Amino acid sequence: MSNRHASVTLDPREVQVETRGAISPGAVNDAREVVAAATSFAHEPVLFARVKLSFTADPVVFCPCTAQANINVSGQFVRAQAVAESMDQAIRLLGDRLRVRLRHAGKDGENLRGRRPEDVDNEWRRSSPHRRPLPYSPRIGGEREIVRHKAYELAWATPDDAALGKGSNTSTPPR
Repeated sequence: MSNRHASVTLDPREVQVETRGAISPGAVNDAREVVAAATSFAHEPVLFARVKLSFTADPVVFCPCTAQANINVSGQFVRAQAVAESMDQAIRLLGDRLRVRLRHAGKDGENLRGRRPEDVDNEWRRSSPHRRPLPYSPRIGGEREIVRHKAYELAWATPDDAALGKGSNTSTPPR
């Protein structure tokens, strides 16, 4: 006899959807239905489900459509993301990835680690073949922009203090 909780599929109306960019209402409904259907693979009650759909109009971006899902399964958060050339492809791929992650999120996920059962597909393993890298599209100097800048202050420490993680917050070396 199994200790699993009988999974209950969420109603598509319970799935929250956020959109960024030009997303059709049909894509929003598809995302709700795909994520709600994937919740049937959870081994514990699903408390919350949210989907983010985004589209970028930048012609340099190879896969402009992104679909992300965040699901709370009895306090354990499960996240999946997919990018594709069309929103329909991104949503379908998201559903596949979410189904695999929800299967592993349960107590039986530990039992599946290290082996490849036939019913678990689309999962990356170290033995998996390498994927084709995304194309690189160089931009000319005027189109480039800095999107993030981080500054770090140097910490001075003796080798012994550095090994113990006791760095000084001053920017001058100790005398």
